[in-house]
Amino acid sequence: MRKIVFLLLFIWTKAFPQITVDYPYNNQVLQRDKTNFAEVSFLGKLPANSSKVEYKLIQVVDSKEQEGKWIVLDSLAIGGFYQGKLTLKGGWYKFKVRTFSNGIPSDSATLNRFGVGEVFIIAGQSNAQGVEREAFNSGTTNEMVISANFSNSATPTATDNFSYIGPNGKNFPLDKFEVIKSSSIIGPLGFNNFFWPKLGETIVANLKVPVCFFNVAWSGTSIRNWAESSRGIASKNPWIDSYYPAGFPFDNLQQVLKKYSGVNGVRAVLWQIGETDNVQQMSTNDFVSYFKEVSSAVSSVSGLSIPFLLAQSTYIRNYDGGSSCGPLADNSKIVAAYNELFNYNSNLFLPGVNSDLIEVPRLAVPYLGCTHFSPNAFNDLANGWYAKLQVLFSGAGLPVSPLSFPILDKFCSNSNVNVYRLGADSFDILNSNNEILAAQNSLYDNLSGKTFTIKYKKNNFIEFQSPIINSNNFPIPAQVSITANGNLNFCNGNQVELKNSGSSLVYWNNGAVGSSIFVTKTGEYSAVSKNQFACQSAPSNLLKVTVFENPATPQITLNSPYVLYGGLKLFDIDYHWQNSSGDLQKSDTYLRVNQTGTYKLYASKTYNSTLTCNSAPAIFNYTLPNDAGLSAFPNPVFSDDLVKIESISDLTNANYQLVDYSGRIVKEGKITSDQTYNLALTNLASGKYIISVSTADHKTYSKQIVVQ
Repeated sequence: MRKIVFLLLFIWTKAFPQITVDYPYNNQVLQRDKTNFAEVSFLGKLPANSSKVEYKLIQVVDSKEQEGKWIVLDSLAIGGFYQGKLTLKGGWYKFKVRTFSNGIPSDSATLNRFGVGEVFIIAGQSNAQGVEREAFNSGTTNEMVISANFSNSATPTATDNFSYIGPNGKNFPLDKFEVIKSSSIIGPLGFNNFFWPKLGETIVANLKVPVCFFNVAWSGTSIRNWAESSRGIASKNPWIDSYYPAGFPFDNLQQVLKKYSGVNGVRAVLWQIGETDNVQQMSTNDFVSYFKEVSSAVSSVSGLSIPFLLAQSTYIRNYDGGSSCGPLADNSKIVAAYNELFNYNSNLFLPGVNSDLIEVPRLAVPYLGCTHFSPNAFNDLANGWYAKLQVLFSGAGLPVSPLSFPILDKFCSNSNVNVYRLGADSFDILNSNNEILAAQNSLYDNLSGKTFTIKYKKNNFIEFQSPIINSNNFPIPAQVSITANGNLNFCNGNQVELKNSGSSLVYWNNGAVGSSIFVTKTGEYSAVSKNQFACQSAPSNLLKVTVFENPATPQITLNSPYVLYGGLKLFDIDYHWQNSSGDLQKSDTYLRVNQTGTYKLYASKTYNSTLTCNSAPAIFNYTLPNDAGLSAFPNPVFSDDLVKIESISDLTNANYQLVDYSGRIVKEGKITSDQTYNLALTNLASGKYIISVSTADHKTYSKQIVVQ
């Protein structure tokens, strides 16, 4: 059973990438500013189903962890990676992150140690680089004393634990930080760790912040070698008839500045140099000039103004290989040069420890050779250097802060393409071939499913490329379902409500936004949902709405005194007459009326068994004629013409008589329907006649007719 569980867990972790902390690097120290703070960026990978990332910051004091609480770091944790920034006080930290899926913590990762503190570069010659490693190496157990643990000069032995990048290699790793144990090294050029771990312990004990060292010192070098190599040329070794590789030793300092001042930041360069120049009696002017040239070169290759702390380091005596030391060289020229530099610019050249006064005389033993420090001097050197560093901690010089990563905005375009926005001119995005990707208005829409890095630029010289970012597609909301609250087929002037089957806000294809819309026009309607990144779902089901046209409104006219006319109608149109009493159940184009009132006429068209559309009503206000209930027209009328007979009463089965003025009946007959009756006046002489109508309901009406 345990094997099955392990197998399932293995398959799950392979299928779903886990959260990581890719930056900061483990044991990385970031330079604090004058207020004891630094802005720290965080970057890591995410499982594809993540929704947010929380962090817990645990401060480490005297190796004891002080638990923090979970706080949101990235509420928009999508695309396969998370980002965040925190402004942290000087100190040593442990960092935990966890990701959420559907509101539930789903995965976590830990960065064991990193900190905000002090970063120094060590430069000079052998009393900075260290001497014979196996015999005189040193280290510390203090976890807050850190170095760049790699070398481009010393090859590790079986008891060493550091990376070797080849002779004078320039591919300095960004993530090789380690406690300065005796098996570690201070890269890229440190040899013996020497007294630097002790100085680190002193800084940590007093300031309660971590410290990191880089060492670019080169044994036996003169300040002339540093100045000449800063020009890119090969400089002659001051001790033997050979030349250093072109650009060295200065190139190591340049590479550390370019590689790490953007990542870690830096406080100052600590120089232990002068012994060689003293024994060779370099002039004061030359020493000053060379040091100024090196400082200027540092500014030229880094764009930074970094303080130099110069140890008074002139003590050198010849060693006879036995137990005797030669006389001390006159150091007055070099001491004068130091003082001139300190007076030249007190923020650029500052006094370091006066190491000439420490461990006098030096031991006449191999490797130390009457010049180098033994472990007996390490405490004094650490305390002396720490005392001189106080001027920096009190405000002299300006510490170089590490780069702060930009936060990439993540969202979907209107066409649902994943878009990243990098709103800063000092950054570039590079593809997997290290090529700069073009952006339009700081927008990148071609990164989904790809690998890229972000190059951060402090200036034209200092840059830092982020860890690799694997971009995943942004999450897409679930497809919504829409329904109709009513009939999808209706007459013009009506509407139907279309609703999201859920209650959430959706975006309709007619441009409306809401959980429902009211539709009045023919069309096909669908909706999509969008998440907080503006990524939209697949379209919903389609609802087809058909709006049918209403017939044109008829026009009512008075056709005759007792007849209204609705006009011609098409074959598929029906008429409906109404008055104030209601529907008259009449559908003809003509309407026989017999009372005063308001009459309406609707036209209707039946499209199917369930849908009939009506026109707006035509309205006619009718008044009965003042004709005593019987109308005859035209009147007068010509002989042999027709006279039309209408009555207020129903003329069905009514009898009529036409009588001349002598009382003779000249015409009589029966009216068979309640319509306008056309009475022919054939062969009638001119004169006056009386038409009498007797209706079936025993009402009698009469009217005089004049025949011309």
